[in-house]
Amino acid sequence: MTLTCASDQLRLLSELVSPKTLLTDYARRYQLYLMEHVVSWEAWGVSGGVPREGVSVALKNGWLPHADVPWIVNSIGIIHGDGRYYFIAVLTRDRTEADGIKTIKGISGIVWRHLS
Repeated sequence: MTLTCASDQLRLLSELVSPKTLLTDYARRYQLYLMEHVVSWEAWGVSGGVPREGVSVALKNGWLPHADVPWIVNSIGIIHGDGRYYFIAVLTRDRTEADGIKTIKGISGIVWRHLS
């Protein structure tokens, strides 16, 4: 559980690519490596709609059922492609885990199409 919002998550992501940060270069590289090499069954979320070739995606997903709403499903990431980086954070509350994942993938695909 977290009390952060999407803009907090975006600031966190920007720290991973900024040379002027509190993190060491090693810490930034290691975190990005982990986010770029998630296991295949967790490679969903903000990577949705992004081409598999010529683009790198570093992502972190989170999900859990919650007492107030059936599911909280979140995905944040750094996408590098077409000569640029962009950061995305999608935080959802949905009826099911599958609904949250579908929502996030759909939003990510829309963002990618409009940035390309």
